[in-house]
Amino acid sequence: MDINYTKSGKVFNQHQYWTKQPLEAIDYFILKYSNEGDYVLDPFCGTGMTGVSGSRLNRNVILSDISKICQHISKGYTSFYNIDETKFSNALNQVTQNLEEYYITQCPICQKNGKILFSIIEEVYSDEFGISLKQGESLFRKIKQDEPIKTPRGKNIVFNGFELIQLAYKCECSSTKLYKKPNRDDLVKFKTKNFIDSVLPNDYFFGKEPVRNFKKGIKKVKDLYSNRNLTVLSHLKYRIDLIENEEIKTLFKFAFTSVLFNCSLMSRYRKYENTSIKMGTFYIPPVIKDNNVLKSFCAKVNSIRKSNIELYSERPLGTVNISGESASNLKTIDTNSIDYIYTDPPYGDILSYSELNLVWESWLKELSDNENEMIISKEVGKTENHYFELFEKFLAEASRVLKKDKILTIIFHHPNIDYWKRLQSILLNSNFTPIIEELPTRLVSGNKTSSQHVTKKNTQSFLAFSFINKKQNQFEVLELIEEEKLVEFKEVLSSLKMKGSHYQYDVLINNLLPNYLIKSEYMNLIK
Repeated sequence: MDINYTKSGKVFNQHQYWTKQPLEAIDYFILKYSNEGDYVLDPFCGTGMTGVSGSRLNRNVILSDISKICQHISKGYTSFYNIDETKFSNALNQVTQNLEEYYITQCPICQKNGKILFSIIEEVYSDEFGISLKQGESLFRKIKQDEPIKTPRGKNIVFNGFELIQLAYKCECSSTKLYKKPNRDDLVKFKTKNFIDSVLPNDYFFGKEPVRNFKKGIKKVKDLYSNRNLTVLSHLKYRIDLIENEEIKTLFKFAFTSVLFNCSLMSRYRKYENTSIKMGTFYIPPVIKDNNVLKSFCAKVNSIRKSNIELYSERPLGTVNISGESASNLKTIDTNSIDYIYTDPPYGDILSYSELNLVWESWLKELSDNENEMIISKEVGKTENHYFELFEKFLAEASRVLKKDKILTIIFHHPNIDYWKRLQSILLNSNFTPIIEELPTRLVSGNKTSSQHVTKKNTQSFLAFSFINKKQNQFEVLELIEEEKLVEFKEVLSSLKMKGSHYQYDVLINNLLPNYLIKSEYMNLIK
């Protein structure tokens, strides 16, 4: 069975994250394996979608994640913003007051002031002789005309910084978007350094992914922003922190962190001028769309508030509690107190969440303790053994807190069958027994996932496996596939060839995991 979803929509777009579970899938499993009033746990809660789903379906949800940003996003998603309109408008005016001046430009057509929608920036290089290789307006024109662009390459080229080449703005003299070359005043505003130093994200990047930008002088989180955007973001953050109304403060902080990536130098300028970054990376494009922070923040606050009211049109019936406990040590949750567990653990070496989450956490001044982060990353000393040891502890804790004969659903995928072998080995030693399904249950998105961008493998789906908590080890598999069954497997997989190798792979894993010892050579069944 496929549960299809899109990575868009009012709920999905409230806040960005690397992996986000769709409500369609969570709703399905919660309704299937729990009842109203039950206690539902997600110990790798990520963005808190299990809380959104469970509370709407009258379940009492416990969300847990060691990541500070996951706790923050989960709180933002599961809060109901029942804010008086006057209080909301006054608060929004207070935090944005006088910041619009940073995005004012003189229209060369009518000489009046227009509002900057976004700026277009290019990376500037010089060759081995010190000659500038900047391309300026020609880059802008080529992209608008959908022509290929060539960026400077070679061992001897030197990065010289970023240069403002165009402004997109709106003026009363025209009903359409206008463009202009920056004048002296524009350049002064773009280079402004009117920061509030106390709120700047001064943490250094770590791990493998950020290294790509070190040669560009981007070593701290604050370096990911143009001076103008860093100035406005610092003023916004400072003012939000002063808000006394906790409901408004939660909403504004949620909207603030939601725009941090799209208002950075990672935003790509493209022909259709939609905002886009390469998810799961710190890639800075050769031509940058530097968005108007104020415009982005105000739009996000209003869209979140509207979506929130629609989402919780009938106030959440169930409760949501959020903690920062590790999935391998759920010490505050009583034994045999949970009725259902739905969770989406990290997929091994696919993403290094702590590296990527640093941007948000540095702005929040809340860094996670990542010692028990369940990932594989040699750059930070987290081995495959570390990952699966924590996975084993998670399963032990899940069995302890989950009532006997109740269900655990795990969402997982990895393109390397060896990871499935290790996972199966751990499951065989756990207290869980799989519920056998003839065909895989897959969460399928029309959009490419962040993990697919990182691995360059289009797995197209995530697999859902459900297990019964037997409170004792009863899970067994056959050492070998019987010859007759092997022939049947080949025929079944061959018949699925038209659906693609990815679907064949999912069917193979779905059949192997609960029934047969997984071996690498079984990949030969897919042709």
